[in-house]
Amino acid sequence: MITMGVNYKFGSDAPGASGSPGHGKYQDTDQGRENLAKDAQNPIADLISVPFPNNTNFNVGPFNRAQNVLNIQPVVPLHWSNDWIVI
Repeated sequence: MITMGVNYKFGSDAPGASGSPGHGKYQDTDQGRENLAKDAQNPIADLISVPFPNNTNFNVGPFNRAQNVLNIQPVVPLHWSNDWIVI
């Protein structure tokens, strides 16, 4: 099985930041990389995630062929209010 995904955060968490690289919660520092790693592992983090799980099944059907199933499972958090995020 091969599993891969993409995580991307739109905007910036820093007040008054212009949204350019190097600002906000995920700066190119050790602390920023640690924050990104933690949020990438958190299923309810405020990140857009698009995993592509791929499964292969063998001996399927009357001719015992291989079956390949690729699932695309986007996860997009929506801000309901300042306190609520709908995932």
